[in-house]
Amino acid sequence: MPYLVSETSLDRVCKEFAWEDAVFQNLEVFAIAIEGTAKCPFTSEHMVRNVGVLGANTRSAENHCSVEITEDA
Repeated sequence: MPYLVSETSLDRVCKEFAWEDAVFQNLEVFAIAIEGTAKCPFTSEHMVRNVGVLGANTRSAENHCSVEITEDA
C-alpha cells in the first residue's frame, strides 16, 4: 500500500493511502466529457502539467534521485 513518510528532527510519520487507479479515473472523466454527459474538470494546463509530473516520476525512478518539477515541466 502506498505511504507517505515525513521526517523531521523530532519525529517520523507514516501514513498509508489506499491504492486508486488515478489514470483510469482521469480517462473515465475525460470520456464522460467527450460524451457530453459532464464537463471535464481539468483544464488544458492541468493536463499538460500532469504529463510533466509523470515524466518527473519516471526520471526519478530511473535515476534513483529526487527530480525538481519546474513551472515548464
